[in-house]
Amino acid sequence: MRRFGFLLAAAFFLSLGLSAVYGYEKNLGTNTTSQEVKKEVIEVAQAKDTSLKQESQRYQKKIQQELNDYKKKMKQFETKAKNLKDQAKAEAKEEMGELQKKMKEAERKLKSMKSASGEAWDKLKAEVDSAMGSVKEGCEKIAARFQ
Repeated sequence: MRRFGFLLAAAFFLSLGLSAVYGYEKNLGTNTTSQEVKKEVIEVAQAKDTSLKQESQRYQKKIQQELNDYKKKMKQFETKAKNLKDQAKAEAKEEMGELQKKMKEAERKLKSMKSASGEAWDKLKAEVDSAMGSVKEGCEKIAARFQ
């Protein structure tokens, strides 16, 4: 009977040990899977961040080119304004001054965009779009004066 009790006790402790080892291995598998998921989430976030940076750079380059084009038009307007009579020249210079303020504001917002990310970038993009709409409108108003 002692032998039977001893064997029963040995079997019991052996089963406890095996279940503990099995549980440990199961946890290792879960941790590995969890680590893989975390790694994948990080990679996706980095890819999204890279994509956002690329989009931001393309957008900033496009807007900067548009501003450069408006600056060239402004120089043409200034040349044409020299040929206007006093009253018309004064009005044109006032409109061009307003347009320059709008262009400086758009440039300021564009510069602040370079350090922005995520939701801030989206907000600034909307502000830059609005500012560029004002610049375009002002430029069209002045262009109409010279036609």
